[in-house]
Amino acid sequence: MKVNLAVVGLTLCAGVMPAQRRAPLKPFDQPDANPQYFPKGTFDDFASRWYAQALRAMKEPSISAGSDFGGVDVYRFLWLRTFDQPIAVRLVVKPDASGTVHLKVTSGKGGYDPGRVIVDQSVPVSAVQVGVFRTLLKNCPPPARRDAGGNDGAQWIMEVLERGHYQARERWSPEPGDKYREVCLYLLGLTKFTVAAKDSY
Repeated sequence: MKVNLAVVGLTLCAGVMPAQRRAPLKPFDQPDANPQYFPKGTFDDFASRWYAQALRAMKEPSISAGSDFGGVDVYRFLWLRTFDQPIAVRLVVKPDASGTVHLKVTSGKGGYDPGRVIVDQSVPVSAVQVGVFRTLLKNCPPPARRDAGGNDGAQWIMEVLERGHYQARERWSPEPGDKYREVCLYLLGLTKFTVAAKDSY
C-alpha cells in the first residue's frame, strides 16, 4: 500500500483545522499509534490524537495501513460534533463495484470523551449507490476560502483509500449546500441512520 502525501486531498475538498480550539482533554494525550490511523503529516498532532481517540473507541481499523482490506477501495467519514455522539461510516467496495457500509456510533461527545459503541451495524449497498458516492466525491471542488474555524461545531473527516493510495481531508462545520457536506451526508444516508437537522452541524 502506497501513501502519497504529495497528493493527499487532491480529489477531496480542501479544509483546515479550526483557528481556535479548547485546551486538549487528557484522553487526547494518547498518540496516534497501535494502530496508527493517519500517516505522519496528514494532520497536525492534536488532530491526529483527537481523531484516533474516537476511532480507537469505535474499534475501527486503520484505513491508511490498507492491509486489512485486500486491495479494495475504502472510504470513511468520521463526524465529531462537539456536543453530540461521534459517528463513523466506512464504505468498503467489493470487486463487483457494490459495497458494504459499516456504521459506528458511540455514547459520548465528539469534543470530549467518545464513550462506548452503542450502534454497530452493516448495510449492503448497490454498485449504483457506490457510483453516485464516487461521483459526488470526484465533483467536490476545493472551497473558495479557508474555513474560519471555531470552538463549538463539528469536525468532518473523510478518508479515502483508492487503488492503494491513501488521502484524507477535514472540514469544520461545512454549511448546507457545501458539496463536501453533501458527499459526507450521502455516505451517512446509505446506512439509513438519521440525524436531526438541528444536530447536523
